[in-house]
Amino acid sequence: MFLDMQGRIALLAGGDEQIVQKSRLLKRTDADLVIMSEMLVPELQRLVDQGHARHVAKDFDPATVATARYVFIATEDDELDLQIADHARASGAVVNMVDKPDQCDMITPAIVDRDPVVVAIGTEGAAPVLAKAIKTSLEQSLSPRLGGFIEMIRLQRGPVADQVDGRRRLSFWNWAVKGAPWRKWLAGDEAGAETMVRNAAREGGPPEGGFGSLTFIETPEAPDLLPLRAIQRLQDAAVIFHDETLDEGVLELARRDAERVAVTRCPRGDLVEFEKALSKGSVVVIGTAKCSLPGSDCETILATPD
Repeated sequence: MFLDMQGRIALLAGGDEQIVQKSRLLKRTDADLVIMSEMLVPELQRLVDQGHARHVAKDFDPATVATARYVFIATEDDELDLQIADHARASGAVVNMVDKPDQCDMITPAIVDRDPVVVAIGTEGAAPVLAKAIKTSLEQSLSPRLGGFIEMIRLQRGPVADQVDGRRRLSFWNWAVKGAPWRKWLAGDEAGAETMVRNAAREGGPPEGGFGSLTFIETPEAPDLLPLRAIQRLQDAAVIFHDETLDEGVLELARRDAERVAVTRCPRGDLVEFEKALSKGSVVVIGTAKCSLPGSDCETILATPD
């Protein structure tokens, strides 16, 4: 869940290293930071001195707690922690007790930040070290140029909505974020990438053209037998035709906003409906009953190694 922190008070109860760690996360948000503690370690004092947080020089001030929307607690005094938490909840706040996941209403994730793209990694408080290891892996795999590219895409959404037919927009954006514009941006030619997107929008679609792709996926015995390419196609699909008895775990791997159509025979039997589906973007057919293998215009992915 991503929360709107604009103008809302986030209270840090405590003045030591555990609160320092939370402050590093929260100072990157739009929350109004308040630190409640008689004593502050130097890093927290600098945060206050620089105007990034307000200091309440008490270990517990009920009036301050009552104003907070989000409360993070690490006073190193278990009884005081519980007292602050009880008061915060009674005032309607959401509570995080640092390193005590069973007493938390919320748990802060490890974050990979490519503003405006943010990836949050959580383990439900069970293994924060593992979350940090995954974060390190993602930091290496996500280009530092990604944030700027997404901001450029955001600015082009209006023109694309005006110039590209609704049936072709999904295909357009698939091309923009996975094809030549992204490769050009990644290589450092940001102006060239933006020009390419603008020109394609004026032409009503990407240079490759087409309304989408068609993929046939053999019915897997279990979701974890699907190859990576099949999962990628499910994530891209605008429409998914599938057996009525298909394992729900397979559909969990698909885009949540994809149109899903349960069928008992190959949808190609109704060409009008099938062409209508293709006009919406990429189409995936998952092992429908009595479906003959599609023709050369369809990519076929087998769900088993052979």
